[in-house]
Amino acid sequence: MSQAVAPLRIRQFRSLWIAAIFSNVGSFLQTVAGAWLMLELTGSATWVGLMAASTTLPLLFLALAAGAVADLANRGKVLLISQSLMGLAAAGMAAITALDLVTPGRLLGLSLLLGVGVAFNLPAWQAMVPDLVPRGMVASAVALNSVAFNVARAVGPALGGVIVATAGPELAFTLNAFSYLGVIAVLAVLAPRFAAADREATSVANAIANGVRFARFTRPFRMLLLLAALFALTSAVVQTVLPNRTEELGGSADAFGLLLGAMGLGALVGAFTRHQVVETLGVRSIPITITVFGAAGVAAGLSPTIWWTLPGLMIAGMAWVW
Repeated sequence: MSQAVAPLRIRQFRSLWIAAIFSNVGSFLQTVAGAWLMLELTGSATWVGLMAASTTLPLLFLALAAGAVADLANRGKVLLISQSLMGLAAAGMAAITALDLVTPGRLLGLSLLLGVGVAFNLPAWQAMVPDLVPRGMVASAVALNSVAFNVARAVGPALGGVIVATAGPELAFTLNAFSYLGVIAVLAVLAPRFAAADREATSVANAIANGVRFARFTRPFRMLLLLAALFALTSAVVQTVLPNRTEELGGSADAFGLLLGAMGLGALVGAFTRHQVVETLGVRSIPITITVFGAAGVAAGLSPTIWWTLPGLMIAGMAWVW
C-alpha cells in the first residue's frame, strides 16, 4: 500500500491528482445532465446515442494528431488549452440552458467542441506522468489516476442525477465548467516542467506516420488495437442506451444517475482488485472478464426493475476495469 500511494508524496502530482478528482466529478455531472436533457428535448434514442458519442467521437479523427502533439509540444500548454476549451464548452451549455436557448443541435455541437478538448487532453495527460514522478513510481501514478477517475465515476453520476432532478441540468453544466478551474490553476504553475526541449525534432506528419508504421508492422500491437476497438465498440452500448432504459423502467434523472454511479462503484472495486484477478486468471483474464462484462450487460438489459439492474451494472463496471 505504501508503494501504491508513494506518488502522492510528490507535491506536484498530489495537487494535480486532487484537482483531477473534482474535474472528473464535474465531467460525470455533465454526462448525466447532457444525456438526460437530450432525452427530454427529443425523446429519441438516436439523439441520446449521438450525445453519448459526441465527447469521444472527435478522438476517433484527432487521436493520431493529438498523440503526435503530446510527444512534440509542451504538454503543459497543450493541457492548458484543452482544459480551457472543455471549460468554455461546458459554460456554453450552462448559458444556453439557463437562457432557454437550448436545442438538440446546439447541445450536440457544444458537446462535440468539448470532445475536441478531450481528444487533445487525453494523450497529453497520459504522457505527462513520467514528467511528474520518478521512473520507479510511474506504474503507481498511473494506477492512482485510474483510482481518481473511478472515484469520480462512483460519486459523480449519482450526484448528477440528484442535481438534474432537483435543480435542473444548467446547474450541473455550471458546476462542470467551474471544475476545470482547479486543474487549469495547477497546470499554469506546472507548465514549465513539461518543456519539449529534449524531444525529437520532427513534424506532426512524420510522427503520425511513425505511429502508423509501428502499428502496421508490429503484429502483437495490431492485435491489441483490434481487441480494444471491438470491446470499446460493443461495451459502449451499455452506457449509451442507459437513459432510455431508465425511462423504460419508470425512472427519472436521479435513477439514471444512480445506475451510472453503480457502474462507477463497480469500476472502483475493480481498480482495487484488478491485480489479484489478473494474477489468479492469468492468460485467461481477458476472455473471461470480457465474457463477464457481456453477461452482466445482458442481465441489466433484461432486468424488470431498476433495483435488479443495479447489481448487473456493478458487475459490468468491475469486469470493464479488469
